[in-house]
Amino acid sequence: MSEELKKLKEKLVKPVVFMGLMGAGKTETGKAFAQAVGKKFVDSDDLITAQAGLTIPEIFEKHGEEHFRQLERDMIAQALQEPDMVLSIGGGAVMNPETAELIARRAYSVYLDADVETLVGRVASDTNRPLLKNGNPVAILTELKEKR
Repeated sequence: MSEELKKLKEKLVKPVVFMGLMGAGKTETGKAFAQAVGKKFVDSDDLITAQAGLTIPEIFEKHGEEHFRQLERDMIAQALQEPDMVLSIGGGAVMNPETAELIARRAYSVYLDADVETLVGRVASDTNRPLLKNGNPVAILTELKEKR
């Protein structure tokens, strides 16, 4: 590890959260960052699916988005108790005011952005994206980008 990365690691006294729309690169960038600074990486979707025993589309289908967002908030709150954590969160997580406040208080946050065409190219054929299930991915991602 370079001296600069060692210094950065010492300065990171709170968890680091990577956020952005689906397809922005949160997981891959978070993994690379965690490895570079010698911290543990976790994806909140992995925590949610492990606890629920269901895939994200199954959670949406059986319990709805509101239930998923509550599970997401709980998993993020739990993960943020560990200071040596790099966490990738779902694109809609910060739409929940409680989750947004939790991240603002307990973590450093990094927002990853990409244009809609890039996002669509990365996620349009991914069947694990319940928000893209019923509609035009370009229109949906454009609307989500404006909202978030």
